[in-house]
Parts: sequence; structure tokens; C-alpha cells
Amino acid sequence: MSDIFPTEAIAALFSLTDSAVIGTQNQRIAFLNPAARRALACDDVGRPASCLFPAHVLQSQAREFVTSAEIRGRRALLAVTTLGTFRLYTLHFEAKPELVNPIFVPQLDTLASFRLVADYFSHYAETADDPKLTRYSAELMRFYYQFHRWIRNASTLSALHDGTLPFQPTPVDCVAFLESVLTDVRYFAEIHGITLESDLPEGALLCEFDAGLIEQMLMNILVNSLLHCDKGDRVHVTLSSGKDRIYFTVYDTGSGIPPHKLATVFRSYAVQSLSPAEAGGAGFGLAVALGIAEKHGGTILVESSEGAGTSVRVLLEKKLPEGDAFKCMPPVYQARQNTALFSGLADFLDVKDFQSGAVE
Repeated sequence: MSDIFPTEAIAALFSLTDSAVIGTQNQRIAFLNPAARRALACDDVGRPASCLFPAHVLQSQAREFVTSAEIRGRRALLAVTTLGTFRLYTLHFEAKPELVNPIFVPQLDTLASFRLVADYFSHYAETADDPKLTRYSAELMRFYYQFHRWIRNASTLSALHDGTLPFQPTPVDCVAFLESVLTDVRYFAEIHGITLESDLPEGALLCEFDAGLIEQMLMNILVNSLLHCDKGDRVHVTLSSGKDRIYFTVYDTGSGIPPHKLATVFRSYAVQSLSPAEAGGAGFGLAVALGIAEKHGGTILVESSEGAGTSVRVLLEKKLPEGDAFKCMPPVYQARQNTALFSGLADFLDVKDFQSGAVE
């Protein structure tokens, strides 16, 4: 297509948009539209693309993907697409969002009384041996976990933007950690007819991260994949290691993300309009996952084609900068509680799962 339309013609297509768009060809910058020039206060036409974009962006072979990167000292969300021999980068410099009403954000403890009511109702329904009451109690418990997940994600996202998120990185064996998370999730995936596979290295793979936050990140990514899968689909998880980084990849054979949604899956400003029921499939969880990855010196790259599955690749630093690791007492993440699992899976599980007694 670039043989039909010269650089000037393609640049003209984006000259009037308010979004910052940069075009590259043969790893060199071909054009910056006016919005990109204003945002970056530069005009790097003709220079190597590496002067603006980091390696994880330039090395991706996907035709379309979204990720984050630091561009000229500013955090940007990137939506990348291919047009002939051109690669087009749409940059979104996200301002601090107006998140959900702060009344609902800070304290997960406020759900304690709700849980007591749900537990009492569940016990009463079981004692009464009433199928209708049993279903009602299952619906109530499912809503509790959905609301728990929503508040936890909203609290995390708010704290990430405010710089108040508790951060407790310690040395962790990534292989054993990931096996533990996948074992719990695999049980429920198989109940729904979805195969959860993994390809993990042998032996230990040590790195530094906050296990509670990384578990939340992985659960958000896994649930996003499961929600796009039907019976007979497959989710494949891999873990690999480079010199300074580790890589988690979650690939699914599900329905994929439509192009118009792919470009905005990390846009956390949408949180302000979401209800707990809507938050699961609207990219809210992926915005939180990206923030957690960035907190660990990494990022996330999402590739998807509608009807052809989705690949989510997480890049994390093996060793955090001096002063981040070991600054807090080690968290008691080894004693993992069911609440984190059921809260993480709440949008994927249905009422029958709660009626079966598997979720308590």
C-alpha cells in the first residue's frame, strides 16, 4: 500500500487528528503529525526509530498491538498498527484519571459485614434445603466476590496514580509461584471446558517482585483470557528468562479483541463510568495489570485479532533498583487465601460454580 500512497499522502491522513501519530518505515521515522510534534516538541523525521521507541516496541513482529513506553521522559500508551511498509504509532499521554468515587475505594474491610450476611444466608439456605434459597445465596456470594474484585482493582489503580501503593518486593521463585497460581485457576477453567496449559522452565528462577501485586496482575490477565474463551478453547501460559528480564506470556484461542477496543484496553480513565458488573470485560483489569508491571520496571504488550485469539506478554525486571527491594518486611504471601482466588475469578465464574460448593 505504501507503494501506492507516498509518505506525504499517508501523513496527510493523520494531519487533522488530535491524536499524536508517528509513522516509521524501515526502522526510521517517516513523519510526525502536528499533534505528535506538539506533544513531543520535536521533529525527528529521518532519524532512527530507536531515538523515540524502546526495544520491546521495535522488536515486536505483530501487525497490531498495544503497550506502554517512556517517550521523551513521559509515559505513553501506544497503539501500533501496520500499513503496507509503514508502522503507525498512536500515542496517548494519559493524564491522571478521575477514578471512581473515593468513598468506595480505600477500604476493602467495609465488605466484611456484607460477607457476614452472605455467609449467614448461605448457611440458612443449606439448613433449609431449599433449592431457590440455595441459588439466591450463590448469587449473593458471587456478587460479593465481584464487588471485592472491583474495589481491589479500583483501589490499586488509584494508589498507583497517587504513588501510595504499598510495595513489598522480595526474592521469589517465579516457577513455583506461577505453578501455584495456575493450579488454582486450572481447576475452574476445566470445569468450564477450557484447557489451561503451561510451559515453565525446570528448576528455580529467582527474581524480585511483590508477590501479592504480581498475583493480582496475573489473575487479571488470566481472567481476561478466560472471558474471551468458550468451551473447547485453550489458554497457554509460558515463562522465560533473559539476561535482565523475565517474560510471562498468556495466549488464548478465544474470540479476540475487536480492533476498536484493542487500542483502548489500557485506558484507565474509563473506570469512572464502570459498574462492578461492567468492569470485568472492559479493560479495567488490564489497566491495573499494566500499572503493576510498570511498578516492577516492566510493561505489557497485547496482540489480538478478532476471532483469532489474544497474546498478552509481560516484561518484568529480574532485579529492582536499589532501594525498592527489601525496604519492607517480607509479606506473608505464602499463606495464600481463597478470597484472592475467588475474587480474581469472580467475573469468570457463574452462579453454578457457587452452588457446587467449590467456592466458599
